[in-house]
Amino acid sequence: MEEKTGGFGAVKRKRGSFNVVDLLFVALVVAILFAAIFLINPFSVSVFGGNERSVILEYTLEIGYVEASLTDNIRLGDEAISSVNNTSLGRVSAVKNDILYTEAYYNSYTDAVTMKEYPDRYNLQITITSEATFEEGKGYAVKGNRIAVGGEYSVMFPNYIGSGYCISMREVK
Repeated sequence: MEEKTGGFGAVKRKRGSFNVVDLLFVALVVAILFAAIFLINPFSVSVFGGNERSVILEYTLEIGYVEASLTDNIRLGDEAISSVNNTSLGRVSAVKNDILYTEAYYNSYTDAVTMKEYPDRYNLQITITSEATFEEGKGYAVKGNRIAVGGEYSVMFPNYIGSGYCISMREVK
């Protein structure tokens, strides 16, 4: 395929072909990009197959403003199930149900804040123990449910359904 261009004579058109030099060039560019990403955030790339480890996690949920008649409905050994995706979050290993519910009350006449107690309402502190995974940069997860202090969780027990916040957690082993 020759074609005349201006006064320069015949010019041969090259067909696009991919050769070994092109392959090496592309591999070099990909290696440089991978190295740059790894240097910026080394935890974003798992070079040796994953940094996930199995642990036994113990965490405490606090459910507030619970009626006095319902405080004994959660028992040791009860299974905690996520209301969101119906998966097990572990088993109840401790229940503290004698903490009176209080909230801050502002008195505009005295310009003071006091804690107001509700004698017929309680805070439940439920400790749950479960097998979990810990992954660097992501945290703890129980069957796909991320567990973190401050997180809100809707939980079902055999005799109670409620929503509360994680107030503490620790690895048991």
